[in-house]
Amino acid sequence: MGSLNSHDMSSVNWDWILRASEFTQLCIVVDQSIPTPAAQALAKRFSAVPQVSLLRIPEPAHLHREWSKYSEHQTSAVATVTGDAAKSMRPLSRAVKLLLWSSAPEELDWLGGIYGQPVLHTRYRIDTDEASAIRFGIERVFAVLREVVKCNVATGY
Repeated sequence: MGSLNSHDMSSVNWDWILRASEFTQLCIVVDQSIPTPAAQALAKRFSAVPQVSLLRIPEPAHLHREWSKYSEHQTSAVATVTGDAAKSMRPLSRAVKLLLWSSAPEELDWLGGIYGQPVLHTRYRIDTDEASAIRFGIERVFAVLREVVKCNVATGY
């Protein structure tokens, strides 16, 4: 399991808190807007659920610029995806849904473009106390996971 200490965030571009595996169906992606206790609660709650992985990205804008720089140099349809973003996302199959949990999830949309994973959004609720926001986030992840699994079963994934 990766580190969730807030002082680590500036030195780590991609932190797999719950590593992806061949069983992963839902990858929760959080950024710096999610308080460390919220990310810790997610990690604790889903640590024994192999269908869920958790990726923390402390500086998504910087990483987006870096990924865009790598991507613009690849003009052919057979070009390989390179850069830290691609290397970090490589463990996820294209069928894995990305659940972007942030106060501004639209700023993480580009992650779905790396390998073509479907993107889902949930907004971190800053209008409630932290405990309620964490509870809401965990409930939302469970609801999304249920739907993802039902959809995958129905389609034979």
